[in-house]
Amino acid sequence: MNSWDVLQVLEGLPNDLQQLYDRMMKQIQQLKRKDPEFCRLVLSTMTLAYRPLHLLELGTLSGLPREISHNLKIIVKIVGTCGSFLTIREDYIYFVHQSAKDYLDFNASELIFPSGSSAVHYDLFSQSLQNMSASLQRDMYKLRQPGISIDLAKPPLPNPLAPLRYSYVYWASHFDKAYRSSFPHQSDLTDGGKIHRFLQDCFLYWLEALSIIEKVAEGVLAITSLESYVLVSHFYTIYGNCTKQGRLGHAGI
Repeated sequence: MNSWDVLQVLEGLPNDLQQLYDRMMKQIQQLKRKDPEFCRLVLSTMTLAYRPLHLLELGTLSGLPREISHNLKIIVKIVGTCGSFLTIREDYIYFVHQSAKDYLDFNASELIFPSGSSAVHYDLFSQSLQNMSASLQRDMYKLRQPGISIDLAKPPLPNPLAPLRYSYVYWASHFDKAYRSSFPHQSDLTDGGKIHRFLQDCFLYWLEALSIIEKVAEGVLAITSLESYVLVSHFYTIYGNCTKQGRLGHAGI
């Protein structure tokens, strides 16, 4: 759905539904202690996520304090305080209705994205890379047989891949959104940048995790998109240097 279509949908909502969402947001803002900020982290993460999130995934992605992010009971409680925008089914979090997500994205964006949605996309990318770098390692399922069929691979309990399944697949997509909105993230693409360090240290482990969750194709697409970013970054580096030296004509640009 295009942005102008969403706005038309919101304008066509019954006044009482619009007022209901407004009242729900006001109730969130009036919560005590740090609860309003915790709800903002949860709602902003859910609004920008590309699919419903498992409670464990939300804990690792949303930026909640560590003592909270690994406690499912507390995460469930925070989701429950989010003004009934969200619901939980089989440990996955969903919006109660598409109109609730549209309302947050277009009517309450200044409240849940105080620095802009691109900043939250960048936080999701950065948090994903940080968590994956800290947890990925060789043979995370302890299979000890590199050629074993994926059908025979039984996850250990607790499943070490479960909290980061979303991050394995979508970290590059969130970088794409942040990068397109704000070019200063160019530094993450350079030698020694976040992406370079992650791929240098964890590339094979990441591929192994993708193979276990049967998402290798998505990993290939991520690498392809990153390659295009590097080419664009290289162009701007040359362009910037030539501009500073007044040699655009000699650079053939």
